[in-house]
Amino acid sequence: HGEHLYTNAMFGVWFGQFLHPDWDMFQSGHPVGAFHAAGRAVSGSPIYVSDKPDAHDFDLLKKLVLPDGRVMRPIGIGIPTDDCLFHDPTKENILLKIQNHNVVGSVVGIFNAHHEGDIITDVIYPAQWHDDVMVYAHNAGTFTRYQKADERLELSLSPLGYEILTIVPIANGIAPIGLVEMFNSAGAITLQGIYGDTHRWRVRGQGKFVIYAENKPKTITYNARNLDYAYDTATKLVTFHLAGDGVIELTIS
Repeated sequence: HGEHLYTNAMFGVWFGQFLHPDWDMFQSGHPVGAFHAAGRAVSGSPIYVSDKPDAHDFDLLKKLVLPDGRVMRPIGIGIPTDDCLFHDPTKENILLKIQNHNVVGSVVGIFNAHHEGDIITDVIYPAQWHDDVMVYAHNAGTFTRYQKADERLELSLSPLGYEILTIVPIANGIAPIGLVEMFNSAGAITLQGIYGDTHRWRVRGQGKFVIYAENKPKTITYNARNLDYAYDTATKLVTFHLAGDGVIELTIS
């Protein structure tokens, strides 16, 4: 299973220069289906499964695919990060890290590609992707700000364990995290514009949507109507339910 993700990511490095790789099907209901699903979430590949009838894990598939069938694909090709490019994460005690990007920010899948053995601990430096970022860890459910290039994020994963990080740059104190119940949360944002104190995003999908805001926004509208939202002064997170495709506009002051 780990070798499958590693091989596909390396394939993207070489053949991704002139074609868009296909990471092949997987079984959502398999004991390690979530491991493969997480890999597909950052791959940029089409997503399709080979489960037998009545054997699908629909809760897992809902982390990849919107109710109308659209896939929350990142817009690039999933490739290994620089620090594991010339290593073999299926044999060495390092975590396999696969990176891709969205319209806003980056998405990084972290995997223990070993089938058995001990927990592997490794580190990444989120600010290497963008200066001053918010990082959402999907499995851990944490939101953390990283402002300096040498700030470390340490991860420990058991064999065939995984985590997905959404890394969003902070602009004017604002960072849209997206639909946090999806693996690729920021894939919900299809267009971004910043006009002075106003941030505008074209979004897709339904579910819990989160935005980091250093201060409580003056106004938030959804399709030009005032939006009902919650703001936590401790975490600085704006939370609301996204009802479908549309335009979110947030004004700082």
